[in-house]
Amino acid sequence: MKRGILCRFDCCGLGYETWDFWRNIHFDKGLGIKIDRLPQDLKRFGDIPIFDFGRLAIAMSDSKDKMWTEFLEGLDVVFTIESPYHSRLFSLAREYGVKSVVKVNHEWWQYDRPSMPDKVVYPEKWYTPKDVEVLTCPVYRKEIPFQLREKALRFVHFAGFNAGHDREGTTLVKQANKFLTKTQIKIYDQYTAPFATRDEMYKTGDVLIHPRRYGGQSLKLNEALSSGMVVLMTNMKPQNKILPEDWLVPINRVSQVRITNPVEYCTFDPRVLAEMVDSLYGQNISEQSKIADQIAETRSWDTLRSRWEEILS
Repeated sequence: MKRGILCRFDCCGLGYETWDFWRNIHFDKGLGIKIDRLPQDLKRFGDIPIFDFGRLAIAMSDSKDKMWTEFLEGLDVVFTIESPYHSRLFSLAREYGVKSVVKVNHEWWQYDRPSMPDKVVYPEKWYTPKDVEVLTCPVYRKEIPFQLREKALRFVHFAGFNAGHDREGTTLVKQANKFLTKTQIKIYDQYTAPFATRDEMYKTGDVLIHPRRYGGQSLKLNEALSSGMVVLMTNMKPQNKILPEDWLVPINRVSQVRITNPVEYCTFDPRVLAEMVDSLYGQNISEQSKIADQIAETRSWDTLRSRWEEILS
């Protein structure tokens, strides 16, 4: 069984996801996807061919690019996350007798593609069609090990890269800071934050303030849990099926926004978030930290590797 994967070089979500798959599942080939507007690590995957994604309109051409056909030759399975990066990848794979598998995020997935993959995997139970595979992107606990948090003294928020419509809730977190009386939420901008590794990110806090405005997979949730942090998120799917109830920030309004597809979009009162933070400040959270560790283990590579190997076979 020979597997190939499309590898993102960027130092953010999809880049880290493909990097974790590369290190935890055996792949015989990789094709690197370079996107200049994001921070890149071009040495991460070793000596693999690099496709310069460039402008979307150019990259999604219908031409049978030699780089792509050479990549597909000899493979049994090709795997990509969120995007094919070539409008005819799935049909080309079919021509070469290669099974195509894609892990999608509902908000970004194009459901009316002229050519669809052989298998679609959803990372969480959120806008999932019936009879589809649901399996999260596992957290690499070797890279983000558990560290017991004993007291809730450091509250952090990672603003992330712009995914549209204030997805991470950063605007409301900034407002919540105005109502806090005991502490402040430290807000890091991932474009400029001085973190050499992901593990280093999570060592900066005891509690992650992560009130996403719409759902889908959250790598920060998995990674923060792995590190032992308590994670406060909005009370909506999918996180309200994962986290303890007292870690959930009540929402006061649900509307709808369109990313690629329409999704539920929540609003919460920043004063309520501030009350939760002030109430938690200084408290012993060692038991909650252990709960985070237990949840993370159910979402780890050690637990889920065999299921992913089966899907990619």
